[in-house]
Amino acid sequence: MPERREKRLTSRIVNLEEQLAALRSAEVVLKTSEDRYRKIFDYAPVSIREEDVTALEAAFDKLRAQGISDFRRYFDEHPDFLDKAQKLIKIVTLNEATLALYGAKSREELVGALERTLVPESMSVFREELVAFAEGKETFEGENINQTLDGRRINILAKIIYLPKPGRREKVVVCTVDITREKQAMKALEEEILQNHLILETALDGFFIADTRGKIKEANLAASRITGYDRHELMKMNLKDIDGCVITSADKKQGKMRSFRLHERFERTCRRKSGEMIDIEVSQNFLEINDEKFYFYFFSDISNRKRAVAELHEREKELAEQSQKLEEANVALRVLLKRVEADKRILEEDVMFNIKDLVFPYLDKLRKTGLSTIQTSYLSVITSNLKDVISSFPSHLHNQFSELTPSEIQIANLVKQGKSSKEVSEILGLSPRTIETHRRNVRKKLGIRGHGTNLRTHLSKLDNG
Repeated sequence: MPERREKRLTSRIVNLEEQLAALRSAEVVLKTSEDRYRKIFDYAPVSIREEDVTALEAAFDKLRAQGISDFRRYFDEHPDFLDKAQKLIKIVTLNEATLALYGAKSREELVGALERTLVPESMSVFREELVAFAEGKETFEGENINQTLDGRRINILAKIIYLPKPGRREKVVVCTVDITREKQAMKALEEEILQNHLILETALDGFFIADTRGKIKEANLAASRITGYDRHELMKMNLKDIDGCVITSADKKQGKMRSFRLHERFERTCRRKSGEMIDIEVSQNFLEINDEKFYFYFFSDISNRKRAVAELHEREKELAEQSQKLEEANVALRVLLKRVEADKRILEEDVMFNIKDLVFPYLDKLRKTGLSTIQTSYLSVITSNLKDVISSFPSHLHNQFSELTPSEIQIANLVKQGKSSKEVSEILGLSPRTIETHRRNVRKKLGIRGHGTNLRTHLSKLDNG
């Protein structure tokens, strides 16, 4: 018996030693795991913190004991509970990334109350966190707004890991990522999209985006105004459905999009919904995004401009015709004026020569007939008046011929007409020698004697003078 007891005792001792050895091994493994976890925790690039929620769990237990199960409704009726809950949650441990996220110089600045990182804008999401906690959810994830210790607002994405029910919850792990830059970039992108949308909506030109099959993906108000279709109609249509609008009739019959160049500018005649035909100018561009290909078009109604250009061309044509007619009339008028001027000169010349040839000689003879004093006075008046008449004629008619005798004037006129000395002698009944003498006298009085100038040419120049 004693031996049996001794064996049993020995066996128990051996088992106990084995258990102690296993326990020590487990402690070593656990410590190693804890050290590894601590290093990961401390140096992770993401903010990680542990929060003590013991007091918060106790507060919810009291509410449940009071029969409260709809915590959203309770929070609506008791919004002050949210302020209380902030103070019940205590930050216990945190890593280096958490210090950097909230601008803390040491852990002591953040350890303690959670309320230092929350702001009024945080409450709506914080309320949902509490609801998830109260309802026994295992995790919660959402975007929120927090505050750094220097008062700067930051956008964060938080994931909270709760211990599952029914165990009592004492701690939670909160992982937080700063998404402020992403939110700012998203806001800037949204503002740019909105601005571009407003620009397109208020543009005077129509705008289409269509896929390679012609299906309209986007259209602005001007596109509706120009085509006559409202936007809802356009969004259900293909470009081929709008006769002549960026797609030709030939393309429409073929039932396919024309193979456009990437960038092209052209004009079309488009049929509006009402059936009215209008002229449009189209600017087409091609765009490829994420392997999707699109055509986008800007187009404007140029009907008024085309009509104005056509009217301008018609007006220019009319003006050209009128100008041609006016030029022809001016030519005819110049010819007529030249003829009238020539006739006037001939008339003045005839009058002057006739007065000198046919009137003055007889006045001279009349003066020698023994007139009375009164008759002599009248004769002087007549002579003076006749001289006044011929003095008003152009100077070339009398200045050059004022020194010529009547016979010399007759001979000069015949020479100017191209008559030879022989022909002049026959016309006037004078000898050729007398005619030559008169010709020399005419040349002398006109100042061209000895110059070699042709008398007829000189007389013609004086006549055109």
